[in-house]
Amino acid sequence: NAAAQQKITIRQVGDAKMHGLQILQERYEAGADTGDAMIEHESSEGGIVIAGEIEVTVGSVTSVLKAGDSYLFNSREPHRFRNVSDRAAEVISACSPPYL
Repeated sequence: NAAAQQKITIRQVGDAKMHGLQILQERYEAGADTGDAMIEHESSEGGIVIAGEIEVTVGSVTSVLKAGDSYLFNSREPHRFRNVSDRAAEVISACSPPYL
């Protein structure tokens, strides 16, 4: 759903490709969703929820993470991020090697 994807704002720190490490500040507005098609890429990624809550699905496992919770997984596993709450969620994440 393109409208749900437009509710995601991503800021990247520096030149991720040059350093082999991608660090992102991600904001998911209420209803934001990375999409029905799960994401897969050759990386490992992790993050910490700074505010709000975010639903993270990796493979067949879905968890709702709240501020202070964190995640770390093999990005080769199909994954998806959704904000199913009524307020914005913020996440600081890292991915190596860079994906975006």
